[in-house]
Amino acid sequence: MEPTSCKSWADLEETVGTRFDDLALGQNVRRLVAIIVGSDGSKLMQDTIVKRINELHFRSGDAIDFYVLGWTWKSSTQNFPKGGPDPSTTKVEVEFLPQKFSQSIDALHQRLNWRYSGEVDLILMDAVQDSKGVMLDDRYAIAVNLTQRTADGTIMSINTLIESIIEFSKSSVAQYPIQEYARQRLISVGLSGITEAVTSFSPKGIQRLVKNAIYMIPMDRASKEGRMMRLARQTVKKGLSV
Repeated sequence: MEPTSCKSWADLEETVGTRFDDLALGQNVRRLVAIIVGSDGSKLMQDTIVKRINELHFRSGDAIDFYVLGWTWKSSTQNFPKGGPDPSTTKVEVEFLPQKFSQSIDALHQRLNWRYSGEVDLILMDAVQDSKGVMLDDRYAIAVNLTQRTADGTIMSINTLIESIIEFSKSSVAQYPIQEYARQRLISVGLSGITEAVTSFSPKGIQRLVKNAIYMIPMDRASKEGRMMRLARQTVKKGLSV
């Protein structure tokens, strides 16, 4: 997990590319990337991300990278090398940078079919490296308003959700991780009806998730997953129970 900022989409891709270089990943390798957007005014952000950043850094390991936008390593008492401190030897603390936070949100707005909720948002997408460098593939990006989904009971635990993403990333060998994650974690629509694969959802949140089709919606509304979510919503409106 890494605090970072960006002035443009290219800046963010460069940051992700540095991580690909560190791991010596080859061409055409895809991996899941998570972007967290939330300010220091959010208790949810403080409790689930900021206070756990050391733990989550190690827990996520090399399987997935979480980028926390608009934050930086707190360096008031130490001079850290480029890339930040070494969490294995240093108790990592971060601080919020309001201007860089705003710049980062603007950079995402220019690229994505997404608008910041003003609360705590999670964005998932694939990153892929080719001969030209690392590209963030936003075609199947997924956005989640963590604050709202926790408040309405759709998500019982942010910690459980983060753990499920980490576990998926550690075990997945899918060619397109974001699409596989969507298939596993989103609602699966078939002849037998609707089933739910995310164990962290409360029962009362399942039907609300489908009916509103809000929890995870591919930003490419023309995609297969986007059509799947619309079909799920229509099915529930017709009265099919979950």
